[in-house]
Amino acid sequence: MHSKKIGFVIIATCIALAATNVAAQSNSFDGLYKPRGAEYANWDCKTVGQDGGAIAIKNGEVWGVESMCTLNNLVPVNGMSAVLFDADCAGEGSEWTERVMLMNADFGVYYITNSFVAEWQNCAVN
Repeated sequence: MHSKKIGFVIIATCIALAATNVAAQSNSFDGLYKPRGAEYANWDCKTVGQDGGAIAIKNGEVWGVESMCTLNNLVPVNGMSAVLFDADCAGEGSEWTERVMLMNADFGVYYITNSFVAEWQNCAVN
């Protein structure tokens, strides 16, 4: 009986550590960003959610231009500084779900979906 208790404690501890690691990976993307490139040089890092403003990632949510996505079911990508999510999104009168990968980059983050890749520059690195 004693060995079953120890086994349970070890398994519970491993699950808790894995959950903590997954949460830490999700929060590693938290910050303010703007699209990367010369055509976005005039975008500010103060106004969130408007054309010409910042994109915010915080606590599992992405606030973009007139849209918001909640990131769920995160899966770390082996061997990469990236995480896959199911994104439940809403904006401009529509709702949709899509698979999203966030991947760290030296300038900020890549936001990758099935149809495009966006490069977002970290506002703290301007």
